Amino acid sequence: MAATDAPTTIIPGCRGLAGYWVPGSGILVHKSDIQSRVSQGSEHCQIPVLHEVQWGADFQSLITRKLINETHAIFMDLQHVPDSGGTGRKASLIKFSRRYRSVVRACILDLEEKSDANEPLGDLRFKVPPSASQKQLLTLIETVWHLCEILFIETLPGGAVLHYLLEWVQNGHAERYIKEVLQHLQPYNSPSYWPAIYCLVLQGRVNDVRELLAQHPDRQAGKYDAFASMDELLHKMPMYQLYMGQSLAEFTMKWSHWQQECKHCLDNETYAGNEHLQKICQILCGEEQIFDEMIEYCKNWYELLVAKLLYCNPAVKSYDLQYHTQACIDMFGGSGSLRSLDRILLSAFEFDVYAVIKESSEALGNWWFVAHLTDLLHHCGQLDSPPISHSISLREFLLLEYSASLMSHHSLWRVAVDYLLQCPVYGRAHLEEYIEHLPLETDKKAMKVLRLCEDLEMLAQ
Repeated sequence: MAATDAPTTIIPGCRGLAGYWVPGSGILVHKSDIQSRVSQGSEHCQIPVLHEVQWGADFQSLITRKLINETHAIFMDLQHVPDSGGTGRKASLIKFSRRYRSVVRACILDLEEKSDANEPLGDLRFKVPPSASQKQLLTLIETVWHLCEILFIETLPGGAVLHYLLEWVQNGHAERYIKEVLQHLQPYNSPSYWPAIYCLVLQGRVNDVRELLAQHPDRQAGKYDAFASMDELLHKMPMYQLYMGQSLAEFTMKWSHWQQECKHCLDNETYAGNEHLQKICQILCGEEQIFDEMIEYCKNWYELLVAKLLYCNPAVKSYDLQYHTQACIDMFGGSGSLRSLDRILLSAFEFDVYAVIKESSEALGNWWFVAHLTDLLHHCGQLDSPPISHSISLREFLLLEYSASLMSHHSLWRVAVDYLLQCPVYGRAHLEEYIEHLPLETDKKAMKVLRLCEDLEMLAQ
């Protein structure tokens, strides 16, 4: 799978290119400057440097193969979901989205385990992308998919979205701090002790914060001090209970009363004797200036966005998110520093699903993500605009492209067939063309192709 913003390999000094096929689906490319060689004579001729280009080396990765095969099964199940409306179908589609995400997450964990064990991830004859590159790409895919699930697929009572966004931004950043703290003989003396607490506060993980604060030596049991006061505030912090019968108005009222209590503690200088507790209280109060100091504990602008919304606007509606993004982007270098992932996420926050698909197609360098996400959004009724041409929908176009990429690999052609059969306009025509040119290396493969033709009544091909 190609990494985002992949570097371009430049062949220096060439005015033309020449190439030769080599075993293993590759091409040897070198510069071809015939005029220069003729004018200089053979004695000045330099031997060109050969550059090997692999075709479809991506599919040699065991992780990529796992992703393809397991999500193929999910895709086929999705095509059989009843077309009836109602909450039952909605809940079913959410489960499908989570199934896709769980496969991506499992692939990321496999990469981490194999990287730690220094195990090969594929056939060593091929230049398989490094595990770090694959992990980066899969993490990007997981991040975008999860946000799209929240904004385009989830049922959001009253449009309240923060509960889901808090889950979305939780990552290993805080966990690394916690691990460092717990490995220390005296956790409160660890350099990561307060950074871990800040990260957890910004992510709304108040129970974890309380546990770490309880380990501080200044926290004395049975005595109501600054630490006990902070523990009480964190314990009282209201959380919007989506499915507990709590209305958004009721939550907003409880939040306002709680934050007034936090501001009262700040005004009374309850935590003046401990700068860390003072900063935590400022965060709880939603003071704008404190977030300038907290940037180092947020990996990116969208983590900061969710943290600020949690303490400044916890009842924010999903369709208002786009009005809060720019301030956080400016705190991380402005629009000029945005990467491909940032642009995709911004399009999602603006509810521009087609821009999400377009940006993802350009950034990811493969068709897996956009094909499966678009198919799911199609089933959710999120793709209601006219087709990209007079005869083909965006969903079918992307499925055709994904199928073509699968057909390029000798053992994935049967998976591609199932995707082509879900393309109502051009799927069969493409399939007939592929089968006509499909290499039949073995008798077993020839028999499989023959049986497929019989099943699809394509014997005349």
